[in-house]
Amino acid sequence: MGRVSLVTVRDLALVTLFTLVAVALFSRLQQDWRFISVILPLLRLDDSEQVAGQELCRGVATVSLTDLTIGQRETIGARLSSLGCVDLAIAVTPSFEPNRKRSHLLAYQQGQIAWLQGDIARAISLWRQGRGIDKLLLSRARQSKDRNVVEAMHWYEAAIKASQSQQMLAESITAYIEDLRGQIGLEELRTRLRQLAAYFGETTAIGHRLRGQDFLLIGDFAGAYAQLSQATTLGSTDAETWYLTGYAAQSIGNLAEAENAYRQALDTPMQINWRRPWHLYSLGVLLFSQDRLQEASLLLEEATQRDGYYLYVDLLSLTYYRMERKQEAQRACRLAREQIGVTAPILECERVGH
Repeated sequence: MGRVSLVTVRDLALVTLFTLVAVALFSRLQQDWRFISVILPLLRLDDSEQVAGQELCRGVATVSLTDLTIGQRETIGARLSSLGCVDLAIAVTPSFEPNRKRSHLLAYQQGQIAWLQGDIARAISLWRQGRGIDKLLLSRARQSKDRNVVEAMHWYEAAIKASQSQQMLAESITAYIEDLRGQIGLEELRTRLRQLAAYFGETTAIGHRLRGQDFLLIGDFAGAYAQLSQATTLGSTDAETWYLTGYAAQSIGNLAEAENAYRQALDTPMQINWRRPWHLYSLGVLLFSQDRLQEASLLLEEATQRDGYYLYVDLLSLTYYRMERKQEAQRACRLAREQIGVTAPILECERVGH
């Protein structure tokens, strides 16, 4: 009798457990289905389809989303933000808490919502708290520069202001200027640089660096050199700031200081990898002009190994010609021609070779 009772109790327990698991699974399936039914129509839209997006936003607003998981709410909130449904994105997206798992994702999303609302200060504050967001903002800027230069300009500036390290700050400023120079008007670019300098403080290292760049844009090399030298003195020691200091010094005839600054640009731990070939080339040009050919050739060889840009290869060929390394010079010159194309004007190495 006791054995039968024991079996009955065990069977009852198993049935109860099965029922609880089934209820939980059914509840989860309902939750997942609700998530899928909301997100799929949103994913089918392009970000430009604002009208259709607004209609869908109103439809989403009638669905209960409060019992979805945090990850599901993050996903829906991000998509709603990209479609311009800011109010609903605020309601759906979980609040940012620094210690929460995946907090960097929430910081990015809440920052984007604040950005869309025009609260730039709050957006920057949130983005500074999320791991890797500064890199994400810079990537977004570079992806949009060919599509919408005005939009890109704002994302570059967001990346600059939200930078979490001196390295990222240097990379963001360098990309901002190099990518947009020629795509926006000179005066507009100068105005933006002065505004950024004021944001960071004009007497800070980064303020002097930005003001130095502003002077370079108008050819005031003495003013640029004074500003950039102060920037390096105060701690702005990334490769691009040192390079700009060297360029300004060379432009006013201070060749010894130019060489020193160029070498600092190449030796500093705070490198900007995609700019290093140009830094190598710039010092190579200076040494070539002083007939220091062996030193110049080593720099130019590294530059061409990193980036086969025809300008680097052309100068390397000229250097080889002066060193009476004719076969290497001819080979480099042919490579430069391949890089620039057959219809381009004659190269300097071709003039010497003939």
